[in-house]
Amino acid sequence: PPPPLQAAKADAPPSTSTASYVHKLRDDPVEEEIREIATWLGTSQIDKINEFVKGNGCNAMADLLASLCRYQERSQNDYKKLDAGLRCVKALINSEPGMKAVIETERVCISFAGTA
Repeated sequence: PPPPLQAAKADAPPSTSTASYVHKLRDDPVEEEIREIATWLGTSQIDKINEFVKGNGCNAMADLLASLCRYQERSQNDYKKLDAGLRCVKALINSEPGMKAVIETERVCISFAGTA
């Protein structure tokens, strides 16, 4: 049988769907995947941003940011992932529904303090 990680990824939504981006945020993404999400958020139409928000995208982003901000000492890779995560937040707040979702998802802001 395949290793558990491969099995979990096999259950992922199609790679181009809105749900796939939320899934990637929850599935210990690498820096390139987070940057891909930031690009997607920055170029998506409002209906896709709404789908992302309704699909718990802000909560997934908050979880990722909290995990990266939890420790005082971070690896170089963690800093790169954090930078990419912040680009996601920036891309999201460039739309009205994204800005509203970030403001209403207190955990996104709390995650920067490392207290989530």
